[in-house]
Parts: sequence; structure tokens; C-alpha cells
Amino acid sequence: MSAPGRGVPLALAALSALAVLATVAATVLAQGGPLRYRDPVFQRVERTNDLVYGQATDIPTGQPVELRLDLYQPQGDTEPARPVLVFIHGGGFVGGDKASGQRWAEDYMKTHPDVILQVTGGGSGTGIAALVNGSADVAEASRPMKDKEKKEVKAKRGAEAIEIPTALDGIAIYVNEKNPLTKVTTAQLKSIFQSETANWKALGGSNAEIILYSRENNSGTYAYFKEHVLKEEDYSVQCQTLPGTAAIINAVAKDPNGIGYGGIGYAKGVKVLPVAASDTSEFLEPTEANVTSRTYPLARYLYWYTAGAPKGDLKKLIDWVLSDAGQKVVSEVGYYPLPKKPVAPVNKGK
Repeated sequence: MSAPGRGVPLALAALSALAVLATVAATVLAQGGPLRYRDPVFQRVERTNDLVYGQATDIPTGQPVELRLDLYQPQGDTEPARPVLVFIHGGGFVGGDKASGQRWAEDYMKTHPDVILQVTGGGSGTGIAALVNGSADVAEASRPMKDKEKKEVKAKRGAEAIEIPTALDGIAIYVNEKNPLTKVTTAQLKSIFQSETANWKALGGSNAEIILYSRENNSGTYAYFKEHVLKEEDYSVQCQTLPGTAAIINAVAKDPNGIGYGGIGYAKGVKVLPVAASDTSEFLEPTEANVTSRTYPLARYLYWYTAGAPKGDLKKLIDWVLSDAGQKVVSEVGYYPLPKKPVAPVNKGK
């Protein structure tokens, strides 16, 4: 049976990449054969190739049902309106209370009731992998896609990977609010996160071991920090890896000897250290002006990636994200909107 021509509400989960955009017709499989339904509430949604499977509750009857959503493109103007299903999968700025991805989804669905945005997390690497294997239409990433990954998109999706900067961010260096350290250079950070400098006394602090907190290796922030601070060398084995920036903030806020890093949008309850690119450079905070002008040494873009140029409803969504309304969301969650005038490019990596 065909689903009614209206949007189906889906619960949003934390996400690290944008996934599949498709128009859907839904067949409800229940005991006794197909059952017509209205406004199901989804508890579970999974995608395999061209089918989306879900478990839902039928509102009129309260009966649990299994759904099979067959993805297709409408043929001609005679096709009835169908809900549009978009899966979002990506990096650390996707899910959670500081996530632009989740807020974009919530705000966009308010004004586009026939569009469903399913948001999921897992890190930039996970989101990009989802784009490669076809389970995501858009990957949300806090690092640039690698050349190898772009080739995989081309090989498996038959289209070029399209890079779309959606926001600006400065990777902030966090220490406990009681830590006497007031600034740090990138060279000192490299020494710290490789445990060559292992005691706060060497930096003018107390005689105490430096406790390192880092993102996991599937994180775009982890990869960016490794490239631009560690110069592609390994992190110290003493680093405690945590699943998200919020977890790092929480750990550093409770640990007087802790240090960590992450997006500026999360920096609450900790001290953010000004950073200098060298011993002779100016120490700068990751403010909007410093990040936009590229004077802050750890400035970066946040990206969406698609397989091929976005079209149709996906293009409409991306156009909205880049509009004043979408960029307002960026500011509200603590990141920085794209500048209206061109500026020097921020560090993009390899």
C-alpha cells in the first residue's frame, strides 16, 4: 500500500554523516497481509541497498507493525506527493546539544513537513564510509575527505565526491579552570600530546603528571589535530580516548591535571588557552574574527560531502543550510557561520 503524501515523524539520533535522500512508498507488513496506516511512529530504521526497513506503531490501531520502504523516484507529474527521506551521518558536530547537524534537521523539518531527516552519529570517518557504501547521501565531516576516500566514492558510487563547506570552527585547547597555564604554542602541544612534556612543572605549573584526553581515531577532529599539531606523528600511548568532545570537556572540567581539545562550540566549564603557531607568533583565542581571518592556527571548515552534485530536494536542503537561516543555526550552536565575503582559505589538510 502506498503511504499518504505527508511527512513521517522520525526520532533523531546523534549522527556523523548525511545519508540517503530518496522518495518513498511504504508497504506495511503485518499479520494477515498488508495494512493501510496513517502517521506511524518509527522506533527503528535500517537501510539495505534500495530498501529501508523499520519497526513502527500504527497510530489509529496502536498495533506494532514492520515496515518495508521501497525507494524510488516519482515518474512524471501524475505521481502523488510522497514524503522525502534523508539520512544524515557524520562527524562530532552532527549530534548532541551542540550539533549543527541535528539543529539543521529539526528546523528544516518544521518548514518542510514532507521531508524526513534521519540523523545518526559516529565520527567523520564513519560518515564518509557510509557515503562510500551508499547508505548515506551526505557525509558530515569535521575534516577534509582524503584522496583515497574520494577515489572510493568514485569507484563505488560512480560519481565524484562533492565538498561543501557548511561552517567554520576553531579547534580549542581545554584545560581545567584551576590550571595556571595561560597560553600554549603548537610545538608545546605536540610535545604534550606525545608525552615528551609529561609534567605540568615544565610549563610553569604544579609538580603533577599531565593527563591527556583525546578523541577516538575515527574522529575528524582527531585526524586534524594529528596532521596540524603532531605533524602526522603518533599520539602518546598515555592518551585517554573518549567518544566525543562533550566527554572530553566533562573529563577536563573534573580533572585539575587534564588537557584536551575539540570544537569551540563545546567549550563550557573549562579554560580555553590562546594558541600561537610558533614562539614568535601572537597568541590568539579561537574567536570568530580570528578563525574567519585564518589568524588562529587551528581554524578549519566543517563539511558536507555528497556523491555527485546535489539535485532536487537534497539541493534545496543544502541551499537552506547555506542560507542566512541555516547559518543562523551555526551561530546558535556555538560554531561560526561562513563569511559573506571571500577570505584566505583555512587549513584544509591533504
